[in-house]
Amino acid sequence: MRPALAHTARLRAVATTLALVWVGTAAALEPGQTVDDFSVTDSQGGSHSLSKYKGKVVVLVAWSSACKTCKRDGSKLQALSRKYSGQAVFLGLAPNRGEDASAIEAGKKAGGISFPVAVDAGGAACKKLGAATTPTVYVLDGSRTLRYVGAVDNNDRRRTVPYLQNAIDAVLAGSAPSPPKAQGVGRQIQY
Repeated sequence: MRPALAHTARLRAVATTLALVWVGTAAALEPGQTVDDFSVTDSQGGSHSLSKYKGKVVVLVAWSSACKTCKRDGSKLQALSRKYSGQAVFLGLAPNRGEDASAIEAGKKAGGISFPVAVDAGGAACKKLGAATTPTVYVLDGSRTLRYVGAVDNNDRRRTVPYLQNAIDAVLAGSAPSPPKAQGVGRQIQY
């Protein structure tokens, strides 16, 4: 195949793949939009719904026990859940195919996480958020308005920018987080 034809064929394959991925997931919610209520059961049998946390700041974490970035960020997330205990609710959502309560519990232990992580069967809650990768964090204000979406931090050891911590501080102060979005890296969700 000539180089120009090979390049065109690769571009078509990429476009087709992107179209299939786009059709398979909901549009990602943007800061300022309201998150619809949902109910999930965590890996220890506890029941959670956004309506249960009305008036509270909620931090949702699209998470996976098989995600290396989730394991790396586990201690950061746990430290933040402790720091904001009583001010913000942390809830993990595990949407990947085949992720069950025992895998979640093992992953929580490996990542040093004690806040609840729910089995998001079929990815129903994460699809409402438009989650594509793990970990992705979502900060909601007390009226379920999305205020921040993205990475925990910038993963730069020389100069860390604590995006999630800054977003929680802003929402608790009644301000808009800056930035309201931050690109993260992680594992593609397998719905």
